[in-house]
Amino acid sequence: DDLRREARRNHCPEHEVQRIRADNETFYMAGERSGNEPPESQKATVLTKFWKEYNADGTGFVIKAVRVCHEATIRPEWELGIRLYPFAKISWERRRSCVYGESEITYLIPNQIAINRMITASVWAVMMMGMPIMVVNSDVITSDVTNDPGQVIPVCGGNEDVA
Repeated sequence: DDLRREARRNHCPEHEVQRIRADNETFYMAGERSGNEPPESQKATVLTKFWKEYNADGTGFVIKAVRVCHEATIRPEWELGIRLYPFAKISWERRRSCVYGESEITYLIPNQIAINRMITASVWAVMMMGMPIMVVNSDVITSDVTNDPGQVIPVCGGNEDVA
């Protein structure tokens, strides 16, 4: 409805206004329920094209634009009345020889690696202390050695022979 209202405000013919409809491009929408969107909140993709149009003598130019939705024109070609394109770039942190700057998470990566190592050491300690491997005299207990937690490793001799 907003796009149709904008097209009417820009004096588009009624047959052009009726060609404006919602699209089914839900690939980037979250979840499986994006296809069950209610009719009153359906969306459409609107493209705005900007370009420079030079004077006949080539000394100056004007910046123009047009807005379209599929095959329907929402706003016919118009002159913006500006000298520069209306786009802005933001760099979170400056970085030499890089137009995009430095990412905001670059400095968090070493911290995350340290956290992962601490968690791994903690899990390893719990595994070793919580499920110890027992060493027993094989003359007294006879069993197969397995890789199960809490396994029994048989040794021959007394406790003075175990390191």
